[in-house]
Amino acid sequence: KGIEVDKNKTRAIMETNPPSNKKELQSLLGKINFLRRFISNLSGKTKVFSPLLRLKKEEEFRWDEDHQRAFEDIKTYLINPPVMVPPSEGRRLKLYVLANDSTIAGMLSQDDENGIERAIYYISRMLVKAEIRYTLLKKLCMSLYYVCTKLKHYIKPYDVFVFCQNNVIKYMLSKSILNSRVGKWALALTEYSLTFVPLKATKGQVIADFLVDHSNLTEQVNYLTTKSWELFFDGLKHELGAGIRLLIISPCGIPTKFSLRTKSECSNNETKYEALITRLKLLKDLGAKNIIIRGDSQLVIKQLTREYKCMNEKLLECKSRASALLNSFNEVQLEPISCNENEMANELA
Repeated sequence: KGIEVDKNKTRAIMETNPPSNKKELQSLLGKINFLRRFISNLSGKTKVFSPLLRLKKEEEFRWDEDHQRAFEDIKTYLINPPVMVPPSEGRRLKLYVLANDSTIAGMLSQDDENGIERAIYYISRMLVKAEIRYTLLKKLCMSLYYVCTKLKHYIKPYDVFVFCQNNVIKYMLSKSILNSRVGKWALALTEYSLTFVPLKATKGQVIADFLVDHSNLTEQVNYLTTKSWELFFDGLKHELGAGIRLLIISPCGIPTKFSLRTKSECSNNETKYEALITRLKLLKDLGAKNIIIRGDSQLVIKQLTREYKCMNEKLLECKSRASALLNSFNEVQLEPISCNENEMANELA
């Protein structure tokens, strides 16, 4: 049938009285964490207890309604916990990764012989203070790395479909945004056989329940696609080659800076086109729908808005690539600005 929760373990939680001090709370959470494999979004369910765990000896322990409600929700969940299954050979695994402001989470599953999706393992953890400041996409990358590392003994022998709102695999392997931390994660994931699948392509009760348990996670992802992303781009040619300087501001107001080097034989205008094309590709992978593009190249902006004709053969090829990418977004605003006005992009130098 599958792997079921030990009823003695659930009974121990059900019969536990609300804790009256920090030590009793730690004991309760120890019992709950023992069953973490069976509890979807456990970190989210226990997040409300975190302030109590940080209390100092002289501080008063107060168990209020929010704590009791969270405790009751966990007990209600354990009345009818899911039945997990071990992975079967010959069929791909499915890995779902999600992230929000304070939590990363994943679920490993597999279709059974009847084509019904069955959960294998739930996993989640709270983010530390430094990680909370990561962009949403970086949190998703960390979520993929964390889940694969923790469930390595399950994942490594199989081909795995990775279901996520954004293509984190392509993002992690993109040279243009590779940094030391993301590079470390990407390198660690090379030992696995991972294939990205958009989260919207999923169906079935198991994933539906998982997304309901993480509704606050998916709401933030959807929010990012409803407001406009801002893109500032600049290209500069000098004796050492051509440089690209860019700034992307997410709908939440989070800035991300980039500085790249291109072929030295590029002209100034080609470099500016390359700067724009590079970021449009990333915005597309991020799932952006509405974007505002600001650049200090009047020529590039006005050629794309068809105010200027493009007569140069090389620039025409760049314009065609950029126009094709622009057509993949729902709404695009192109705004030329002066070099002095492009202060945010100039900060990238």
